[in-house]
Amino acid sequence: MKYTKFFLLILAVLLVFSSCQISSVNNEDNYEKILNEKVNLDNIDEEKIIDNKLVVGYDDETSLKELANKLDARILKGKNYDKLKELNAAVLSIDSDINSIYNELRKLKVELDGIRYIEPSYKVELDRGEISPDNQIIKPEISPYNQIIKPEISVRSTADATQNALWGHKAVNVDYAWNNGITGKGVTVAVIDTRINHNHEALEDKMVNLSYLGDGVFGYDPITGTPLTEKTNIISSPADEAHGTHVAGTVAGEITRESTEGTIKETIGIAPGAKIMSIPIFQPGFIGDEYVAMGIVWAVNNGADILQNSWGGYGYSNLLKDAFDYALRANVIVVVSAGNSHTLMDIGYPDSYPGIISVAAAKIGNIVTSFSNFKDANYITAPGQSIYSSVPNDSKGNLSNNSYEFYNGTSMASPHVTGMIALLLEKNPNATPYQIKQILKNSSTDITGWDGTGRPFEEETWTWEGWDPASGYGMMDVEAALTDTTTYPNKTDLEVSVKDTDGNNIGAAYVTLYNKGTGRNYFSKSTPNDALFYQIEPGTYDIIVGGPDYLDMNALNWRVEEQVTNTIENFNVNEGYSNSVSIILDTKNMKLEGTLNATTTNDSTLLFVPYGSYNESVLKLEIPLASSATINFNTNDIPDLSNLIPSGQYWIIHQIDNIEENDITFSGTMTINEWEIPVTSLIESGKYKGFIEDNRFIPVAEAGTVPWTIF
Repeated sequence: MKYTKFFLLILAVLLVFSSCQISSVNNEDNYEKILNEKVNLDNIDEEKIIDNKLVVGYDDETSLKELANKLDARILKGKNYDKLKELNAAVLSIDSDINSIYNELRKLKVELDGIRYIEPSYKVELDRGEISPDNQIIKPEISPYNQIIKPEISVRSTADATQNALWGHKAVNVDYAWNNGITGKGVTVAVIDTRINHNHEALEDKMVNLSYLGDGVFGYDPITGTPLTEKTNIISSPADEAHGTHVAGTVAGEITRESTEGTIKETIGIAPGAKIMSIPIFQPGFIGDEYVAMGIVWAVNNGADILQNSWGGYGYSNLLKDAFDYALRANVIVVVSAGNSHTLMDIGYPDSYPGIISVAAAKIGNIVTSFSNFKDANYITAPGQSIYSSVPNDSKGNLSNNSYEFYNGTSMASPHVTGMIALLLEKNPNATPYQIKQILKNSSTDITGWDGTGRPFEEETWTWEGWDPASGYGMMDVEAALTDTTTYPNKTDLEVSVKDTDGNNIGAAYVTLYNKGTGRNYFSKSTPNDALFYQIEPGTYDIIVGGPDYLDMNALNWRVEEQVTNTIENFNVNEGYSNSVSIILDTKNMKLEGTLNATTTNDSTLLFVPYGSYNESVLKLEIPLASSATINFNTNDIPDLSNLIPSGQYWIIHQIDNIEENDITFSGTMTINEWEIPVTSLIESGKYKGFIEDNRFIPVAEAGTVPWTIF
């Protein structure tokens, strides 16, 4: 279907904050409130970040050490933190609150050469599914395996689930794989989640054995930096840590039972031949972006073929983007749940990073559930309601090795897709993430309905043909995927360089790719090393860039008015190639106008001086006396001052030829990108220079603290 929605977050920010600023220009009472938001960055929600830590991406370690010294911070080290070196990243321990540090960093921006990004460590949540509400013991005649379940195995279910306990197996045609001996053998799945009960009867022989790291190693604890074994994998709160065990069961769970007829295999998971690697990032709460990145690097370096993720949250993390890109470059496939908020959710991560397979949830009948998020990232749909799998706790919350429950959630859908990919990798062990995505796309079954209300557009605009933001390309189909004989290229990537007019790379700009064929969008954010889009589909795109985001620590500009947008239309992304393109952000229509409020005998000069430097200015404009013995600052004769000035941060200084006895004050307007900003300059008695200052910053910042930025 055509889903013609341009999503450019920076434009939304632009509208919201510019309206605040314009309303405050003539309301002095609001100045301090607005300015505190700008200078101190109080907009950071401290409830959504982890205290006393800064995540830093760098190009060289010397720059990292210099930054730490300037902030009086400590670079955290150890065998777990050393893994971040593979991402050119580190974590600084800071004593101050995050907003105070950000305020200090804004003052140091010009001295941060060699630093790619600085950001907090964001909190995220598990995409926890609901436990189906009817807590009943499944009766023998409706056992999910057509076997008698032992009475001590407590199973919670809904009415339809008790009749179709493993309905997802039939819905995705997984029997085709098993009947042909394909079970995911030789494939390792890293379950990045809570701890997993490795002693559960459905998983006890499914955990990977990384014997080269030690006897019985099946995972990694990013907090301690140590391998997980029987002795170190301690589940202290089974009810709070049930999520990972349930997810792992859906990937590979299988129960071996003895009966009068011999050994019986009862299969819960889609790929019972696959092995599970445990990377616990909820213990039971979220441990932090840096530890997740450590876990991803460890998993990739120790043989994971697929990263299974049923978690997410707000906040674009450059570190996690780098970590998942690290996996994709190593041909490791990343699967993520879409989330359960039933909202249009294009700012959720990690599922909105390019290259990742985001999974929506369906209920019986192959209808998208009422809780599943709809978004541009959605790629495929899988069973996600009334999903039966292993849990580490009994009905009283005690540790159990033989308990099962029905859960609802996209967390339950994504491991179905992970299991199917394990089956595909057994058959095609050298398949790349791009090739797997193409198989999923072309083998899925288009879904023609949606259970729920609150669609973002009128119903008639949802044609439900092809890709759509609710179901992606449709319902997964194991048989169709395994019988796809098409030969696909290894990759299709795009690298977008965002530059200023002097050819310097710009960080903190939002980059949106709009696919004109499907209506689908991809989102990323630039660093000085470009915005990377791995494993995207080929086609004709509009590339929309906006920014830099003035609230981002990594942006040069301090004002929303200094943000710039630009679009490249009809750019062809060719299949099988690493495509690249540069796009320029160019400040437009910059001029200064106004008058002095005191008479003077001096001619004046307007100086543009690189911020933080007292060297010779890059531009001097001579301003003669007006007929009334006042100076008229009016640069209308020059169509655009920004064309005369190299890109960068500047002091704009009003200079007079001779010192005067009285203060000389200039008031007027600076226009940038069509936005008008009230400005003031004060040359105190006995001095001959004064900064052209943004009026909004005067109450809270010393003169010369906040530069002007030109791209």
